[in-house]
Amino acid sequence: MRRSGVFFLVLLAVFLASVGAAAAEERLTRLFDTTYDFWDGDWSPDGQRLVLAGKQHYQPADKSRIWLFTAGQGKPVLWTNTDTLCDDWPRWSPDGQRIAMVRRELADGRRTCIWWKDAATGAGRRLTKGPDDRQPSWSPDGQALVFRRGMGPTESALSLFEVSSGKVTQLPIPRGLLGEPFWGRDGFIYYTRYRLVMRETKVNGQTYRVQVIGGGSLWRYHPATGEGGAVQTAEFDQRMPALSPDGKYLAFYGQRDGPGQTLSIPDPTCWALFLREQTTGKLTEVVTDVALTGGPPVWSRDGKSLIFYSLRKKVPALWSCPVTNPVEAGS
Repeated sequence: MRRSGVFFLVLLAVFLASVGAAAAEERLTRLFDTTYDFWDGDWSPDGQRLVLAGKQHYQPADKSRIWLFTAGQGKPVLWTNTDTLCDDWPRWSPDGQRIAMVRRELADGRRTCIWWKDAATGAGRRLTKGPDDRQPSWSPDGQALVFRRGMGPTESALSLFEVSSGKVTQLPIPRGLLGEPFWGRDGFIYYTRYRLVMRETKVNGQTYRVQVIGGGSLWRYHPATGEGGAVQTAEFDQRMPALSPDGKYLAFYGQRDGPGQTLSIPDPTCWALFLREQTTGKLTEVVTDVALTGGPPVWSRDGKSLIFYSLRKKVPALWSCPVTNPVEAGS
């Protein structure tokens, strides 16, 4: 092929990529205005209410609270407001009666525990003792919660809270750097397994090699059968899995530029929201520019859209992206 023909094909590829990126941006909807900084949320079982974690803009991070928003309502309503606690990671119970959340004590020690609050009355209850319990996810029948329990700076485990008895047990999964469990309707608990990786950083002109947490991979475990293992073998950083309501797709955040770009807090432009078709393993990149400092992707109850966290336009916010046709969404 003549060089002019090769140059034309390169230009065409660049043009099509830019058109695809622009089309993806046009599908996005920012959920709330710049009055708020929301980074995580979850839909109620009836799909009419959204529970949110965040704060008013310009407030410090310790002011993170839980908010409630009802479809057709003008503004989110502040639902928790305890000065001694910082609230995050809210999740509706399957029956819509409770909301599980993470609450961090702001006094010395800063213990982090799993709580729930009654959706109707707001009455709260601490479920775990901590000191480093995070990221709760309900079982499909609402009889248990799985959560991440920190065991130190480089180790964590997945544990279960049993609703009827209040008993906490550790799942028989090899310890490591585990996080972001999601209990799917197929009975499997999906989670991220991290590893310590080396990277170079420069300080005052000097280059240092440091260990950071990265290299995420997606795994699953079935607490009833003991079945489990890696979800896929693709060698790129993958984090924060969330199974669609119909079980056909696994949403997650993935690295776009290959394993060589693993960072402790990666550049958001290097990360994307992906879908994995569960029967074939096919991956589709849905939208780019996602941030890893917020919550995981969250499915709408009808499975037709996903909420994700982004710092696009240099503003922290939740965005919604339709995924009625995953193949089309990635084009």
